[in-house]
Amino acid sequence: MNGVLILNKPQGMTSFDCVAKARRIFNTRKVGHAGTLDPMATGVLPILVGNAVKAEQFLHESNKIYRARMLFGISTDTGDVTGSPTLSSEIIPDICAVKEAAASFLGGYMQVPPMYSALKINGKKLYELARENIQVKREARFVGIDKLEVFPCDEKNSFIIEVSCSKGTYIRTLIEDIAKKAGSVATMSGLERRYCGGFDIKASHTLTEVLESRDPESLLVPTEMLFDDLRKVKLAPFFYRLALNGQPVFLKKIGINDLSLDQRVTVYSDNDELLGLAQVINLDEGTAIKVIKQFLS
Repeated sequence: MNGVLILNKPQGMTSFDCVAKARRIFNTRKVGHAGTLDPMATGVLPILVGNAVKAEQFLHESNKIYRARMLFGISTDTGDVTGSPTLSSEIIPDICAVKEAAASFLGGYMQVPPMYSALKINGKKLYELARENIQVKREARFVGIDKLEVFPCDEKNSFIIEVSCSKGTYIRTLIEDIAKKAGSVATMSGLERRYCGGFDIKASHTLTEVLESRDPESLLVPTEMLFDDLRKVKLAPFFYRLALNGQPVFLKKIGINDLSLDQRVTVYSDNDELLGLAQVINLDEGTAIKVIKQFLS
């Protein structure tokens, strides 16, 4: 059993809780996930089953889209409403001011990761240190912000933001930084991931739908869909065996001359069986593709 379950994670569950549920549903230990979501968050959580687990490291590289609710007038130690208040402000900017502040982050900026995160320093996760009231210096890292829009919200002192961002972006921190730019403080009061790993929330399934399905396996999308945006290279039996055994396949030998150095492609047999993910490399004998991850069951 191989493929991806596009789960719409419910609020209150950890990503690992969802993996544990999937292991029971699909009766296999070979289950993982791409892109951790906090318990308070909902939205797209790709659950990887069977050979799809091998793709986990590559899915973290893709951009993600979030819709979040920012509550002005208060900040917390966790950066969201589950934490304890740390600061307050009577300044509640209007939507024009929030939009102006948000616009300054378009393109990306140097973001300091929050203490309540799974990043490790000296082998210990930051949130573990935070729970011990230990504060440590965190180095700012560049995060890409491709899209950042602000919308009105029915809840008092709140606005909705929609963000398309690079991996490693903390929406909680972005909200705090936007608020600071607008001359106030804010915390995250809601988060929904709309897009992750190439999958949109419109294609997702709720946990209830999965549990009530008579054939949960039918809800899995094929593993190869994880790499739909990559060039597909089909190999004849001789070259397929070379690739299968970890040998480079020279592009001139298979009649391909339009691939770039370091470009990634998917490699298939001549009967359309996915072998794996390959990368273009340069060798003394010429340019070749070499499989960097096999997906054969």
